[in-house]
Amino acid sequence: MPREPDAGASGYGGIVMERLRGLLLHIGVICSCVCIIAKVLDWYNPFMDFTGHVWYMQIALYFAVILLALIKKPKKRFL
Repeated sequence: MPREPDAGASGYGGIVMERLRGLLLHIGVICSCVCIIAKVLDWYNPFMDFTGHVWYMQIALYFAVILLALIKKPKKRFL
């Protein structure tokens, strides 16, 4: 049964936004794990400077979180 045109995640735009939201969520989780692992490795061996080598992952994490916050689903408010 097709969805209503005014439904929340209907049509092509809704599907794209859902996939983009999922992609950004996965990017955020992967970048967070990499940054945590680099911090732990720096704790064991500070001379290797792992956190200095993952700065691009931190930038990707920041952008993913900001974009995820901008495209989040608005909550329906009942008065």
